[in-house]
Amino acid sequence: MLAACLLLGAVAQSSAHAPSGAPEITIWGIGAPGGPMKEYSVPAADFAQVPPWVPDKDSPPLPISRAVGVARKALKADHPDWTESESLLWSVQLQQVQSADSPNRWFYVLMFRRMVAGHPLPLGEATIVVLMNGTVVEPKITRSLLTPK
Repeated sequence: MLAACLLLGAVAQSSAHAPSGAPEITIWGIGAPGGPMKEYSVPAADFAQVPPWVPDKDSPPLPISRAVGVARKALKADHPDWTESESLLWSVQLQQVQSADSPNRWFYVLMFRRMVAGHPLPLGEATIVVLMNGTVVEPKITRSLLTPK
């Protein structure tokens, strides 16, 4: 089982996702302590374009049904061998990024399990991060900042 590590609103420097030297907002990460980590980052300029949302006042800019559709399309692209009947959506989370420059920015974290004959397959988990504008955030593999005990 993986231990989740949330990285909310951390600003990182350039990466493969942003032009050289452009700052990024790291919005979420997941991984095992001391092991590899999937880090989800967005160029700061792109993140500023994500519509804000105040949950107490309105429905999300991207309805959950559309977020699931976007995530399923990304899942099929990332895992073409997974059939729709094998791809069980088992978790949907809404997360807010604490950013002084772009307040009230939320995103979905959708987790899928690959099920065959009613049983989850080993290594059959996938996480898709979807911004409120429908953009899928691709992860980068990094080393965990945590050390195992």
